[in-house]
Amino acid sequence: NFRSRHDHNWSCPPSFMARELLGGPSARQRTTTPPRSNLVPIRLLRICVDDRVLGGVEVNESSTLGDVRTSIQEDEIPGVPDSYHFLYCGAPVSRRQEGRRRAVDCFPFLTIIPENARVAPVAEGDFGAATPSTGNPPSFPSRQEEELLVEARPASEFGPLTGNMLELHITDGPLEGTTVTVGQDGARVGRHTSNTVVIPEAGISRLHCEICHVGGEFCVRDLGSTTGTFFYLKPHGRFQMFMGLMVKLGETEFVVVSQTGESLASELVVLFYEGPLMGHKARIPASGITIGRRHDNNLVLVQDGTVSAHHAMIICDGGEFFIEDLGSCNGTCIRLSTERTESDWHALLDGDVLGAGCTKIHCTLRRQR
Repeated sequence: NFRSRHDHNWSCPPSFMARELLGGPSARQRTTTPPRSNLVPIRLLRICVDDRVLGGVEVNESSTLGDVRTSIQEDEIPGVPDSYHFLYCGAPVSRRQEGRRRAVDCFPFLTIIPENARVAPVAEGDFGAATPSTGNPPSFPSRQEEELLVEARPASEFGPLTGNMLELHITDGPLEGTTVTVGQDGARVGRHTSNTVVIPEAGISRLHCEICHVGGEFCVRDLGSTTGTFFYLKPHGRFQMFMGLMVKLGETEFVVVSQTGESLASELVVLFYEGPLMGHKARIPASGITIGRRHDNNLVLVQDGTVSAHHAMIICDGGEFFIEDLGSCNGTCIRLSTERTESDWHALLDGDVLGAGCTKIHCTLRRQR
């Protein structure tokens, strides 16, 4: 239940702490991780040319074909012609009309054709079969009644599994109930369709985090995501605090900016950079504090509804500070790196729980005999 600071080399760039301490217009503000209840249903719309699927674009009920064109350019989907039209109800769509056509009406796949391609005539009412005269319609199962289309490709598809394996059990978020097996080839997690595990969630970056098998153990690192990758602390397990450590409780996040003194004279200073106390500092004495929503805590976060009544406590033992989760509902997390900054590799232990956006991933190590 305890990780040493020396085992993981957690770090926080000095420039980040300087910006937060100084405040002002130069300080960057992160986007708050969206609550799960506010997520807009997202679908993965396949982009097709002839009978080939080139990739996928995430759309929701308000997305237009103009939005899809922008996403195709941003994702740099290979194989897309330089100049093309979308097919909508069997007919090419002009650039002017793209902003008026809903992308979800073309679900589950959207065909594109070169600007000068000739479109084969389509029988009345058979709009779904419209394709250029040079190809056949893609043969995919229809998923038009799904509210959410997600895709998870196990790492076993990319190579044989030998030695140890890591099972990722997703218990929250769009992929809830999914289990992905990761072998020695590792896996990458993100919103982009090139990832091993594709999570269509607003709080997930296109390339969010990566799991790798190094030196006989599995490790994880953040790939410079916006909302961060987190380790959940085990309930009632202590975690040593140090300069630069970033902690998340519900939607409240803080960073350790100062630690002074020894034994009874010790003091820890944290700076809140997310949540209702954003921009404020808290000085934690050697006697320790409790954190929660109830007023009998030393540090009260009544405005954060995701924080439990008695969420966590910080104690001092032998001049060192430790944080302990008190069995909270939403957990206490350690963030791997700052916004848009790649983290170092951190070892994954059996039973670890990772967080990314609104997704929670339970890690189970399996040994092959």
